[in-house]
Amino acid sequence: MRALNSPIWQDQFQLWLKRAGGKAHLADLAGAPSLAEHLRVLAVKLPQNQHLGRQELHATGLMGEQRAALHFHVDGGAGAPVVIYHHELGERPCTRTIEDMFPRGATRNLTVFVVEAPYHDIPRAAETATRSLRSHMAMMAVSIAVTEQLLATKRVQAAPLRVVAGYGQGGFIANLHHLIHNSAELYIPFMAGAAPADA
Repeated sequence: MRALNSPIWQDQFQLWLKRAGGKAHLADLAGAPSLAEHLRVLAVKLPQNQHLGRQELHATGLMGEQRAALHFHVDGGAGAPVVIYHHELGERPCTRTIEDMFPRGATRNLTVFVVEAPYHDIPRAAETATRSLRSHMAMMAVSIAVTEQLLATKRVQAAPLRVVAGYGQGGFIANLHHLIHNSAELYIPFMAGAAPADA
């Protein structure tokens, strides 16, 4: 029942705050390229030697060059299931939630990657990016493309189970990857938007 669903009211309140503060949200709707158009021209190259920690990567597409990153969070070794995780919009550091879920020192027999979306290297950049549908779609396109390339690597291909998960905005990215590529065995989106139609 919509009237009793508090996450919907929270989403609507946040959108109201943005409008009341004079900050446009997804303002350039007319003529903005679709997600498919962003993905069609996007060029992303993964780091060649993946090692534990954060590795910056660059993507070139309709928004020019964008910086993103791949965090090799936990190495479960050969034969371990793989989780590719997408963080919440504006989450800094982007590994905060996944560190609570899978602490580095305490996680065994599981490999975890975190895809850091563009516009998350400096504070408030993600909020600024959501003012434009063009930059918002570009941000999601980069995360989707990085996920697909990562799933195609030998290391991930050899895993007995490949999972794409995400929280909030990351849940949307997991769902979109599922709809577009469906190349993982399991998709786990958390809190993937209570009122997406309003946005």
